[in-house]
Amino acid sequence: MLNNFAVYSHTSVKPSRPEILAPPGEPQPTANGRLVIASANMSTSPADRIEETSHIQLTCQTRGGRPTPSIEWFRNGRQEARSSNISLGRNMGSHAGKAGSHAVLRNVMTEATLRLRRDNLNTGDRLVCVVRNEALLRAEQLEDRELRAEVIIEVNCNPD
Repeated sequence: MLNNFAVYSHTSVKPSRPEILAPPGEPQPTANGRLVIASANMSTSPADRIEETSHIQLTCQTRGGRPTPSIEWFRNGRQEARSSNISLGRNMGSHAGKAGSHAVLRNVMTEATLRLRRDNLNTGDRLVCVVRNEALLRAEQLEDRELRAEVIIEVNCNPD
């Protein structure tokens, strides 16, 4: 009598170190982790203050990872509410490779976009993106159980 059974292998793969990016045309975080933004009230008149310039938008991206990594945003140590100002996404890279291969895993990008009002940001605010998945949780060292990227906000104000 033959027994029918299947062997399932679940391989966990660590994601890449996250990067924090701003949309094209917006100030980008520097290599040392600073993000210089204009104050929300630097416009000359209220009519000049359009919706797009009253907010900043930052995207945390990581590639690869199995199972799919989770991404969380923190501001000054407090987790940002997911529903109101964070959007999540996952897509395949342009060089995906064969299904099931490690090339596919390396090119799948997971991202979380944070949108904050400029007038609620202060110089010194710390925005941190934290990436986790099962493979990271197996690390022996506590500091290796998550991946982080961060920026420190610097608000430029008009001189009085």
